[in-house]
Amino acid sequence: MYDESDRQDAPPLARNHMQRLGEREGVVAPVFAEHAFRPTYAFTGVPPYIDREAQRVGFADHSLRSTVKGDWFVTSASNALGNACCQPKREDAQASLDRAVALRDTLSLALAGIDAAILEVTKQLDLPEPPFARKPEVNNGPRRLRKSEHPGE
Repeated sequence: MYDESDRQDAPPLARNHMQRLGEREGVVAPVFAEHAFRPTYAFTGVPPYIDREAQRVGFADHSLRSTVKGDWFVTSASNALGNACCQPKREDAQASLDRAVALRDTLSLALAGIDAAILEVTKQLDLPEPPFARKPEVNNGPRRLRKSEHPGE
C-alpha cells in the first residue's frame, strides 16, 4: 500500500487532503510520479487585467467594464487559465491554456466581425468613420531623396 513518505512529498494542500482522505478511508492517498509538474502560480482571473487595460486607454465607463468582466468569454477564459494553474500534469495545464487561447481567438473573430459591420453601416449611412477605423499618421521623419530626385542634378 502507500506509506507516509508518499504524503511527505506532496505540496501542503495535497498533504492536508490526503490526511483527511486517509482518516476517512483508513488509507493514505497516493502521490503519483506524474504529479511532478506542480505549478506555483495562483491566477487571479481576467477582470483585474481588464481594469488595468481600461485605465491604460482611459476607458472610464464602469458599467460597461462590469458588463465586459461578466461576459461568457471572459468568465470562460478566467476559468480555463485558473484551471491551467492548478493542473498537476503539464499536459493538462497545456490543454487548459489551449482552451483559453481558443476562447481568445473566437472573441477576436467576433470583434473583427463587429468592426466590419460598423464600418459597413457608417459607409452606407455616409457617417464619419469611428475612431478605431482611423489609421494613425506615421511620421518617420524626412524622407531621404533618391539620386534621381535631387534638385539640380
